[in-house]
Amino acid sequence: MSIISSKRSHLYKFYKTTFSDLNMDILPLIFHKLSFMDLFQCKQVCSSWYSCLKFVKAHPCLMLPNQDDNHYDDVDDDTNHHHQRFFSLSYKKGAEEFYKFEDEIFDQHENLFLGSSNGWLVVLNKPKKGSFILNPFTKKKLHIPNVGTSLTCTIISKAIVVSSKKKQGNDNDTNWVVVIYGYVQQKLACCKVGGDDDCSWNDLKDSAYPNMSFCDILSHKNHLFGLSNSNHVHIWDFSHNGSNVPTKLIPLVPKSQPCFDLLKSEKFKKESYFCQSYLVESMSGELLLVTRVVGCIVNSDGELLEEADLYDGLICPYSTVAICVHKMKMKMKRETEKLEFEWENVESLGCDEAVFVGRSESMCCSTEFVPGYQGNSIYFSDDNWDMMDIDYSFGGHDNGVYSMETKTVVKVEPWFDQIQAEKIYPPPLWILPKLV
Repeated sequence: MSIISSKRSHLYKFYKTTFSDLNMDILPLIFHKLSFMDLFQCKQVCSSWYSCLKFVKAHPCLMLPNQDDNHYDDVDDDTNHHHQRFFSLSYKKGAEEFYKFEDEIFDQHENLFLGSSNGWLVVLNKPKKGSFILNPFTKKKLHIPNVGTSLTCTIISKAIVVSSKKKQGNDNDTNWVVVIYGYVQQKLACCKVGGDDDCSWNDLKDSAYPNMSFCDILSHKNHLFGLSNSNHVHIWDFSHNGSNVPTKLIPLVPKSQPCFDLLKSEKFKKESYFCQSYLVESMSGELLLVTRVVGCIVNSDGELLEEADLYDGLICPYSTVAICVHKMKMKMKRETEKLEFEWENVESLGCDEAVFVGRSESMCCSTEFVPGYQGNSIYFSDDNWDMMDIDYSFGGHDNGVYSMETKTVVKVEPWFDQIQAEKIYPPPLWILPKLV
């Protein structure tokens, strides 16, 4: 009887085991292989799974407006513009393609999404000119000083969130919003999230470089890295939580400009293309300079054309045709015992790494064990928002994947089908989901 009783007790314990009893050391390994849509469901299973998701880094997804079959919203249709779609690259055929949110906070007529960073969206409410940051997955919303009334120019080309990690004695991390604004000269400004009533936007200046213009910004470990149009890297320290203005550090000036052998080809004629540059931190912690070459007039075969090549009715919008990558190489100069750096050419990112660039903060992620993500590739979204109204027939369309192996723009199914449209408004944004 004792043996039978023991077996019954063992079976009882086995069948009473729940999902919350799974080993917490194994769960992150499983979660890392899931899409953000699966993770979003996982957090609702139990409190232990919810807590575990705090240590899981989701993979980037694409935020798209809710559009009809023509990929363009009817501005007079009030039934669609409260939706926002999030598309995962690890989508499998037969499953739900998009995770769709319906909320007034996603009203495309009311709100302009300026960019994404660290799981946050930086949002400008157009009628009221109010500004806030929003986590679309938790619906957490924090107000910031009005962009439209605080800055001298409301042309904002990029906006990110810099997190200053908490120090001893502080209860919470301090978040800052940093923007690139301006037209002729693109300057930097920052503000503290949830600060005092006197907290406002402050320009990030350097008297040694009064005319410096910036093209990209990147946050990393309490610091902001600003990339100038001359490929200099300027750094600010945000770790002093008590101050409304970060500390400017010594800028990094390259010994020489990066070499773009690709642009020496005959097909790249002057004024037939323009370049956009991004700062990215690689998986190994290296600082990468990613330069995106966009052809002004490009046909369906990816060939650069001139205006003389166009005939009546032919529409050839701008398109990305090439991407070059360099990494920061530091060395000590013996004569002066000072650090010098130069931009060194990079031919490959590695088979398990992918870079994501666009209007959001650039990022690099591992593609190992994650279906749907292609390694040694650069995923790009259209960030030429100032060209949205040039022609009604295109805009927001320049989205795709660039292979570092073949040095071409490639198709990656099924994601490629979701962003091939002549007009997408608002243009897509990359976002790294922060689920808890």
